[in-house]
Amino acid sequence: PRGPRTGHRVPRVPRGPPVPPVPPLPGHDRLPGPKAAGAVGSPEAGGAAALAGPAANAVHLEVDRRFYQEKSEKLSTENDQLRDELYLVKAMLRKMEEKLEDYQLSLRHTEVDGAALSSPISPR
Repeated sequence: PRGPRTGHRVPRVPRGPPVPPVPPLPGHDRLPGPKAAGAVGSPEAGGAAALAGPAANAVHLEVDRRFYQEKSEKLSTENDQLRDELYLVKAMLRKMEEKLEDYQLSLRHTEVDGAALSSPISPR
């Protein structure tokens, strides 16, 4: 996609194949289980213990992937907006510089005209 006013190509992060699960760190490969069956977090209740091992890593990685994807999209949108604002500010600056040059030229002409009127006219 292109920015609305700038015409610059906006790079997008490519979406590749899903990332394979990362093996757990030593000592972190199992979540502690509940003491009683059916308690919150038990496999029967569908809690965190049901996601032990590689499945838990895959879920966490998916959560991270979604978070960073949303963050990337948000920053890309913000970047587009900032580019557009920069374009507008630069256009306004160019316009103001042109006006300043016109005023300077007009002032020089006024100075020349004023100097010509105040100089004494020599008799012939």
